[in-house]
Amino acid sequence: MRWRERLRPWADRHRPGPPESAGRHRLTALLAAVGVAAAALAIVYPAWQQIAQSPARQARWLEAIAVLERDARALAQLRSLPDAPAAQLDPTALSAELQVRSRRWLGASARVASVGDGWEVTFDAATPGGLADWLIDVRQTLGLRLVRAQWERHAGHWRGTAVWQATGAVR
Repeated sequence: MRWRERLRPWADRHRPGPPESAGRHRLTALLAAVGVAAAALAIVYPAWQQIAQSPARQARWLEAIAVLERDARALAQLRSLPDAPAAQLDPTALSAELQVRSRRWLGASARVASVGDGWEVTFDAATPGGLADWLIDVRQTLGLRLVRAQWERHAGHWRGTAVWQATGAVR
């Protein structure tokens, strides 16, 4: 048996044949075209959205970077200020003065407790400006040094704890 005769049954099954099978071939081609178009849209549309939104996203990142740079410059300026000389108050009076200044800048929720050779201040709802002013005020007026701080931002306000020591205190 020759190879053409062996392949004839297969070729007969895959030959376009009568007009009824032409519609089936057209339908298969149409479904394939729809599938390719859907796949192209699934890939092209998200990529197009990324490209279209990138200038606005870049502007937001550049603005955030500018804010961080401004804050870093302000922090560097504050760190360069000299420490005030240690207050000439006894520890009880210094604790009371720290309490007064903490409540003034951080709000009524501020609490001061003596810990070791320093003071721990806990607060719940400090404004960003009040927190910054408090840090400067306590450092410059009372001559205390911030040893440890653990703060978190919550609903536009700051809460957390700060540990202060007298400038000459041994840690």
